[in-house]
Amino acid sequence: MGEVPQCDDCPANLWQANFEAVEIYGKLATQMKYAADGSPTGLDYGAMGFIFELYDVEKERRKQLFDKVLIIEKEVLATGGSK
Repeated sequence: MGEVPQCDDCPANLWQANFEAVEIYGKLATQMKYAADGSPTGLDYGAMGFIFELYDVEKERRKQLFDKVLIIEKEVLATGGSK
């Protein structure tokens, strides 16, 4: 992920500029935390640094990518999330 990956077969409603954030969120989806009642409470952000390192995300781009992942997380939580 040193360069912004291309997505030639992305859905029409997924902007190319957001593709990498969606990819990162997909890799973090197993790191969702849940409350005692089973409702999702948010991602384990500690895992995000590991994912950034693992996929060689340039340090200069991490904050912007983190912010985009937060937007995705917010929408997932607003819709009840998924396990």
